[in-house]
Amino acid sequence: MSSISRLYERYFLGRRDLLLLWIGQIASGFGDSLAFMGFLFLAIQLTGSDHAVGTFQLVAYIPIIIFGLAAGVYVDRRDRRRVMLVADAGRALALLLLPVAAAADSLTITCAGAIVMLVTTLTTFFNPAYNSALPLIVNDPSRLFGVNAVMQSSRQFAAIAGPLFAAFGAGRNGPVTLLGVNAVTYLISFLCIAAIRMPLASGERARIRLAELRAEAAAGLRTVMMNRGVRAVFLLTLVDNFFLMGPALVGTPLLVKQGFDGTLADFAIIELMYALGMTIAGLVLHRSPRVRSVGRLWALGLALDGFTFLLYLPAGTLPLLYAATFIHALAIPLIVVSRATIVQRLVPQELLGRAFGYIDIAVYGVTALSAGMTGFVSEEIGPLLTIVYGGVLAGACGVAGLLMKDVRDIWFE
Repeated sequence: MSSISRLYERYFLGRRDLLLLWIGQIASGFGDSLAFMGFLFLAIQLTGSDHAVGTFQLVAYIPIIIFGLAAGVYVDRRDRRRVMLVADAGRALALLLLPVAAAADSLTITCAGAIVMLVTTLTTFFNPAYNSALPLIVNDPSRLFGVNAVMQSSRQFAAIAGPLFAAFGAGRNGPVTLLGVNAVTYLISFLCIAAIRMPLASGERARIRLAELRAEAAAGLRTVMMNRGVRAVFLLTLVDNFFLMGPALVGTPLLVKQGFDGTLADFAIIELMYALGMTIAGLVLHRSPRVRSVGRLWALGLALDGFTFLLYLPAGTLPLLYAATFIHALAIPLIVVSRATIVQRLVPQELLGRAFGYIDIAVYGVTALSAGMTGFVSEEIGPLLTIVYGGVLAGACGVAGLLMKDVRDIWFE
């Protein structure tokens, strides 16, 4: 067997469809890193206000709160492949409107806000479709932790190129250029997913009446939350992200710009440190496929994710800030890989779309509230203290998880 065949078998279980999904995720991982930097600095460029940037981030994530439950129900009743295709095509077309608006000299914060809301709405459907499709392709629960680690670390490895591209390439032409490139990456993801042959539907495929939607979402939520481990993960994720996501997403670019008089290129290096740290940690997790106490690993990740922001306090220069960010990023895959594996293994397949829809609300929907609050807090105490205080409170959530029996009992043979 050749070395390529061994790698194909080891990392992709010898499955063509898993390889295609991986290539698509590499492309979108690169693009998503551009989108995050591009939209933040576009908001700063168009407004120049902490409060306005926080409000922009709040608006960006509101669709997850509105459509998160409905997206989960929809995904459970449809072919996940088709859902992902529509989302990728729609996101690409939406982002292409930005350079058009800029060329017509009509790009305003209102226009940018409308486009980011459309992109987020489509992402709200894409994420649960992807996460619930992965177990169908893998078809072996014992391999899910390792596959999740590969997918996560690969996305972050691809995301390394995003900050480099922004810092030393197209990023010097401004955020609109980055977002235009992001549109191309979604088209690449679209082509890869279109080539997947395996049907990715489970459960009953039927039209969903609006009157039934609320009942379906509520019934799914009750069923999912009956599992005490999943319920504990969901609730702690909700609280942790309220404390941490706004300070991390809004506070960091404000800190780079205000605290260090930095540019988009400097912020791109911060994102590079995130990508490097998460890639390394993800590869280490892949080398540890026999992890059993996944609940404890997840809670440990929460604690480290929060408390490592204390390293920002003594970071008086940009290089020290880069180093602190790298150390902080090492904890994130412990959360993401463990959480995905917990949900995929503990929730019935026919409810996975809804389960990941609920998780997205806990992760990204709460981010909208946290981001809006961060803009106000940052204007009062500054971005550095906003990040540090948020990190300490989030780290306490991880400690609470380590003490909770429902979390410690999440153990897979």
